[in-house]
Amino acid sequence: KQVIEEDFSINTASENTYLARRRHLELLYEGLDHLRKSKQNLGQGNFDFSAEELRLAHVALSSILGQNSTEELLSEIFNSFCIGK
Repeated sequence: KQVIEEDFSINTASENTYLARRRHLELLYEGLDHLRKSKQNLGQGNFDFSAEELRLAHVALSSILGQNSTEELLSEIFNSFCIGK
C-alpha cells in the first residue's frame, strides 16, 4: 500500500510532458515524412510533387486536430473500436 501511495503521490509532470494517442504520433510522423519529401522535391525543382506532399502533410496534421472529413472520422472510429459487433 505504501509503494502504491508513493507512486501516485510523486508529481513527475513538467511542461515537457504530454499525452498522445498512438494514432496522433503516427500522424505526426506521417506529416513529418511528407514535409521531408516535399523539401526533397522542392530541391529537385519538382514543384508539383512538392505541393502534393505539403497537402498530404496538411491532411495528416489536420486529422490530429479533428479537422478531417466525416468519412475519414467514421473510418477511424470503426477501425479503432469494436462498434456494432
